[in-house]
Amino acid sequence: MKSKKIRSVLIAAFAAMILGWVYYLPYYTMHQVQKAAQAGDANTLSRYIDIPALRENIRGQLTEKMTPTAESVKNNPFAVYGNALVIAIVGPLIDAMITPRAIAAMVQGSNPASPAKSQTGGADHAPMKTPPGDSGRDKPVVTARYADLNRFEVTAVSPIDASKPLKMTYLRRGLGWKLAEVELPF
Repeated sequence: MKSKKIRSVLIAAFAAMILGWVYYLPYYTMHQVQKAAQAGDANTLSRYIDIPALRENIRGQLTEKMTPTAESVKNNPFAVYGNALVIAIVGPLIDAMITPRAIAAMVQGSNPASPAKSQTGGADHAPMKTPPGDSGRDKPVVTARYADLNRFEVTAVSPIDASKPLKMTYLRRGLGWKLAEVELPF
């Protein structure tokens, strides 16, 4: 009788631990992405970011933003050619810019497009200049929440311009989570 009660308590405690870990896992993933990006660790980032899904997400947003409206196409016959040019340019640009290494460079405040020599002698990223008056004290306000069982959203709001939040979405991939969508603030 007593061993049955102890077994029930142990099973309940184990189940609570598992549920706690399942609940905490996207927060852990978010922290790992931030830590790896700040350290410039592209290998760790590639484990936590679904690069093909992120590329497709950003490609779709940029294409939609740059595609001319029906009204502008009616008034300008060259808009169709401009649209084809935009689509031809955006794809390869996104493929080149959305890599674990480039994401790490952007988080570190570097320009991923300008190579510079690192201390180890290999190609690295040149630091971007800090805008005047930016002391680094104005950190974004970050909130994180479950949107549903398989979707976890992180929103970063800049204290400088709160009207344009950056929204990142992590999606459940098997037992883990991966950054798969970024809603660009434009």
